[in-house]
Amino acid sequence: MSRRFQIDATDVVKIAKGGGIAVVGTVLTYLAEQVPNVDLGQYTPLVTGVFCVLTNLFHKLVRKSEPEHSPRIPRSARADEE
Repeated sequence: MSRRFQIDATDVVKIAKGGGIAVVGTVLTYLAEQVPNVDLGQYTPLVTGVFCVLTNLFHKLVRKSEPEHSPRIPRSARADEE
């Protein structure tokens, strides 16, 4: 986790993934609008959100699980234990 008002590489990757999920959901909504006899009308924003959630769910289901990392303990705290 980066410090306040600073962004590190991990934050950039998380932001990019979130943006990618939003783009995929929007593209799915656009494609749904192109299907004949489908008019989402005022529900288009709601459908876009649902498609984004479904995209994120699909991503979580198919990606390889990552091992959880234990929180880092500052050296000063470890030195006190010894």
